[in-house]
Amino acid sequence: MKVFFSASVRGNHQSAARIYTLISELGFKHTSDSWGTDDPAYFNNWTREERIQHVEELFPKILKADIVVLEVTLPSFTIGQFIQYALDHKIPVLALYKKDSQKAFLEGQESQANRLLVSEYNDRDLKKVIRDGISYLKELNETRFTLIFPQKIVRHLNGVAKKGVSRSEYIRSLIVKEMDSENC
Repeated sequence: MKVFFSASVRGNHQSAARIYTLISELGFKHTSDSWGTDDPAYFNNWTREERIQHVEELFPKILKADIVVLEVTLPSFTIGQFIQYALDHKIPVLALYKKDSQKAFLEGQESQANRLLVSEYNDRDLKKVIRDGISYLKELNETRFTLIFPQKIVRHLNGVAKKGVSRSEYIRSLIVKEMDSENC
């Protein structure tokens, strides 16, 4: 599963870097490597044009993600744009905020957007909050789809099923392999 992660560069860089690392440790693939490499001091020295270009380069990376994870403890206009962009494209968003901080930035928005999950975390439960949040949102992302196949394909799929792989999983794996080869 592919995850886009971002946080305000004005926020707590150590928390953001830890979230980025935990997402990888949980087995998810990042669509953007900016938090693995961004140094806030370096970013703050960018020109206005460089910042705009950097943000614009991130939007296509959101579209490649199955889920967007954002650290929202510090309110940020850019993070708000990322949330809206993802939701507009039907990509679920896990918005994380640090315990004992105000969540006014997103207060009441969960009821307006059923693909938005706002979760509080602390240093001890962060990994569990990320895992549980992504798991919950992943379920929202799955859609039932019916296909009609010729008998020859059905016989092949039945043979695959007898080997212990479900027909649905086999078809999904073929599609995912094709998407990966096209860098979708």
